[in-house]
Amino acid sequence: MVEFTSLAQVPVHYDRTSPAEYGTRGRAATFQCGAGFKAKLEATFFELWTLAGKAEVITSAGFYVQKPGMHGQGRAFDLDGIFWPDWSLVTRRDGFEGGDRGLYYAVEAVLRRHFGTVLDFNYNAEHRDHFHVDDGTGVGFRKGSRSTVLFVQAALNQFYTANLAVDGVFGPKTRAALADVAGSVTSPAGWLAFLESIARRGLTAHV
Repeated sequence: MVEFTSLAQVPVHYDRTSPAEYGTRGRAATFQCGAGFKAKLEATFFELWTLAGKAEVITSAGFYVQKPGMHGQGRAFDLDGIFWPDWSLVTRRDGFEGGDRGLYYAVEAVLRRHFGTVLDFNYNAEHRDHFHVDDGTGVGFRKGSRSTVLFVQAALNQFYTANLAVDGVFGPKTRAALADVAGSVTSPAGWLAFLESIARRGLTAHV
């Protein structure tokens, strides 16, 4: 495990000391995760800064914790928010509560360009107030992955008015809507290009 207080040259703060602290910039903290996982996070946030400008604070509910699963391996991260100088993402506000879902899905798209597992508010109630990110699966489109299909359906509805049921099932309507927008996403290049297009669309209002 490696210890750190920042990622991609931006401080990472803890915002869960009390319920009232969530949604704020939190407070400075020291986190731990695996070295390889941290390198992937650095690449993710540097890419986001390239698209959206450098943020001032990242807020997190945690990385490594002593429990089973990917968090216990130091290969998972819970993202609560990102604060730029003049605007911010707070996951519960902008995702579940609908404050700025364009921004929410844009950030999720960048996360998915680097990590195979990203769970958002559509996945279940537990993830209404954060993105869970881990590298237990490889990057790529998997039609049998409920979390991936939920994201695709929600993003197509958000940016292309696809009017799809966000149910995580890759049925004919979802397949056709995705093909109309992105062509084939079965290749790594096709999937990454689709994700970049979603990120850029969602960030348009802010950059």
